[in-house]
Amino acid sequence: MSRENLQIFSRPSLPILTYKQFALEYLPSVQEQVWPIQNLLAPGLTLMTGDPHVGLNLLAFQLMMHVALGTHAFGRIDEFPTTQRVALYCALDQSMLRLQKLHSRYLDSHPGVDPSDVHCQLTNTWEALEPDTGLRRLEVWVTNNADAGLLVIDNLAQLRRRFKGSDSDLLDLLRRLAEQHNLCILLLHTCKPSSPLVAYADNHLHLKRLNIPSYYHLSMQGEQMQPTTHLLYCPPGAIQFQLAEREDTLAISVLNGHKALSRERLSILRLFHAYGDELTPADVARALGLSSVNTRQILHAMVMARMLRTTSYGRYTIDPFVEPLVPELLAHYHFPEPDPDPPPTIAPEESAANDIHPSQPGTTPPQGLWDSQAHMSSRPSAPRAHVQGNFKRRHNNKKQRRS
Repeated sequence: MSRENLQIFSRPSLPILTYKQFALEYLPSVQEQVWPIQNLLAPGLTLMTGDPHVGLNLLAFQLMMHVALGTHAFGRIDEFPTTQRVALYCALDQSMLRLQKLHSRYLDSHPGVDPSDVHCQLTNTWEALEPDTGLRRLEVWVTNNADAGLLVIDNLAQLRRRFKGSDSDLLDLLRRLAEQHNLCILLLHTCKPSSPLVAYADNHLHLKRLNIPSYYHLSMQGEQMQPTTHLLYCPPGAIQFQLAEREDTLAISVLNGHKALSRERLSILRLFHAYGDELTPADVARALGLSSVNTRQILHAMVMARMLRTTSYGRYTIDPFVEPLVPELLAHYHFPEPDPDPPPTIAPEESAANDIHPSQPGTTPPQGLWDSQAHMSSRPSAPRAHVQGNFKRRHNNKKQRRS
């Protein structure tokens, strides 16, 4: 970092003091830091990361509006009380058209917002971060807005083009600015949560979209907050992140498990949702064209994963924990094949025969759409006497070799 940049946001010098001198002169004058959003946005540099197109700008815009309006984040006054402050949103990665659409999308999700009540400023351009241009402009904005509390920068990739130096120098410069003016700077960056840049920030937020559409995990850690993870829900097409209900937590953990939503399981959930509360393995196999052997294995795995449950012997239905999320889940997945045919009415004895003996000689199991295992051969088995003769010959050959 150049000497000129250090002088702009210089830290007040502190001589070497004894602990007694430090306690008498500095501890009584400690200023209380005001969090824009308690337990979420603290004074200092906060780096918010996530995968591409995960919705970082949507969440950042909503948090900025919470601070500008003084409304409590995620509607929880007990967990995230908000102090109304002046906010600046630097949408360096947004064109004017995209910025207008972003604002319209927020107004559609929050009707009744009075523009005169919003203590917010917007821009999508900024000069190079030099002492006489961009850095001085930051200093002037903070000085002219004594009640400034939040600066959102979208995003680091666009900001580093305006700075001649390394990313660590840039983040250190922003930390100095936030420290000097008791300001929260929210910097967006597309990367993994293990990025080395996290070490240069005071706090770290990471947004991850789950396998269930519209649900997210927001992980938080920092110097002034306890490491925690919140489950968020945002309706499709809206900017209205909110904490998910407690009863959804178990269902999300079930459906977001490793390999929980395979193509076969989604098709089976669609079949149960469309055509019946209780189905047998034979019903599912005939409707989807799967082999009954693989069908029973998949259904058993879904029961163990708490996606299905058994109502009686040989009958399955959707587990109540995940049932409320199934319609929204299926609406976000594209199925190239047409809707499955309703499962035909199967006689009890025929259903039992198919469930217990799926590969009897003379029968041909249906070819499955995703069946990667070869079906058992329908060729009659060899006579028992012939098998015993082969075993005796092999046994005699072994005895001769040993002798």
